[in-house]
Amino acid sequence: LFEGILTTTNIHYQITKQVFLSSYVQHDSRFKRVNLDLMLGIELGMANMISFSYKRFYPLEGSSFEDKARSFVIKASYLLRF
Repeated sequence: LFEGILTTTNIHYQITKQVFLSSYVQHDSRFKRVNLDLMLGIELGMANMISFSYKRFYPLEGSSFEDKARSFVIKASYLLRF
């Protein structure tokens, strides 16, 4: 049914009380590709946050990585209380 191995690694590092860094790496042996997600988050208060995210996708071409797609996202969230 399944022909490949999917390996994932997730690391979350709390730099300070308000700032954290998170990474997620996924390797797919069937399609021979690697996905990389990095996120830097800053908590501004209770449920208020801004995050910077970088995502990268590339297939494994021989022994070198050939970049195929990448994205950079800035997200802000704010909780409204009534």
